[in-house]
Amino acid sequence: MDDILAHEAIPNYFGRRMRGMLSMSTMVLWTTTLFLLSLVCYGPFRYYMAKFGLAEFVYIPKILLFIMIPFMISYIGRASKALIIGGAIVTLFAGWGMVELPSLDQSLFGVWVIIPLLYGLLSAHYFFNNTNAYKKIFVILFIIALSGVLINVFVQYPWVGASFKIGGEEVQISRRWWAFGISRIGGFSGASFDAAMLDVNYLDPSATITLAGE
Repeated sequence: MDDILAHEAIPNYFGRRMRGMLSMSTMVLWTTTLFLLSLVCYGPFRYYMAKFGLAEFVYIPKILLFIMIPFMISYIGRASKALIIGGAIVTLFAGWGMVELPSLDQSLFGVWVIIPLLYGLLSAHYFFNNTNAYKKIFVILFIIALSGVLINVFVQYPWVGASFKIGGEEVQISRRWWAFGISRIGGFSGASFDAAMLDVNYLDPSATITLAGE
């Protein structure tokens, strides 16, 4: 009898674990975490992907955001008003850009840039429903971002000022610049101002969550 119960309990346990891992809130949590981590570690991530001939892989976190948008809409069964309005504006301006701009790529690039915004409009309620989990992640990301800046005071990272080519275009990995003769260090991020914005947001997760929900 105990053997029968054990055989039934094992698949039920793993079934619950699998359903938990594949729940929409969990998928949104890990997709968001991967994207934010790619921003925090923008420099080394892009540098080593390009170094090993995997430059295209740097866009995977953002592509996952794009893929998650229709999944979330189908899961919820409807799009939020904010997303509908945002999507309508994007469609209008993308269409206008296709007519007015000299290249279709320019219009599509504009849409590509605001994918995180559309994703945030749709996924905001997951943040509000699970704020403790996101706060823990924000703390970890803050520590990583701050550590990168502090170490950068003493260590010159190889990705600072480096660039790579993708699609025939040269893309800068991490900006090297000075202000009033003072080197502006960016740590693991793409630039010093990126590190500053990331650190401020992670210091006050509620501000980030509020912004995502607006």
